[in-house]
Amino acid sequence: MKTTKKYEGYFKVTVGEDYIKDIKFVAPTKKEYRIGDTIDLAGGSITEIYASGKLGNKYELTNSMISGFNSTTPGTKQITVTFNNKNTTTV
Repeated sequence: MKTTKKYEGYFKVTVGEDYIKDIKFVAPTKKEYRIGDTIDLAGGSITEIYASGKLGNKYELTNSMISGFNSTTPGTKQITVTFNNKNTTTV
């Protein structure tokens, strides 16, 4: 009877906790304003994307997340949305 030799190999892996790697941004529905209007964030949201690809919590946009909106003068405005120290910009 022939014996089969057993071969083994070893390697190391690091296991860490999943973390938020990116955000998915959905712009608010309203894109046109008149002078003096206040911003309408309805339909706007941010969803966490983890390093594993899993989607995390979804957050509706709030006024504290945005900067750059000014309806006192006409023109195209650049709005920046900040969430957990990650920024995304939309025009």
